[in-house]
Amino acid sequence: MPSMSIAITNQAGKTINIKPMIRVVQLVIFNIVDAPETKYKDRDGTKYYEEDANHSKLHEDAELQRHFEKVIKRETPRFYEKMKAK
Repeated sequence: MPSMSIAITNQAGKTINIKPMIRVVQLVIFNIVDAPETKYKDRDGTKYYEEDANHSKLHEDAELQRHFEKVIKRETPRFYEKMKAK
């Protein structure tokens, strides 16, 4: 089974135990207005460039989908109703 690299940094100054099989994720989305001055592949010291990557299968995760649906329903009820109508 292929694996995916994840870098975890603890800046809290306190010990955090991550138990086996626990789900860990942080999704950060930036609004990009302009094209970058330097392409990622052309930067010095880039990590993971040209690594063999597999596509995410999060969309197949029923537990995660149920969680997203609860959050969307709670935080954006009008969007949730439109989404369910389709």
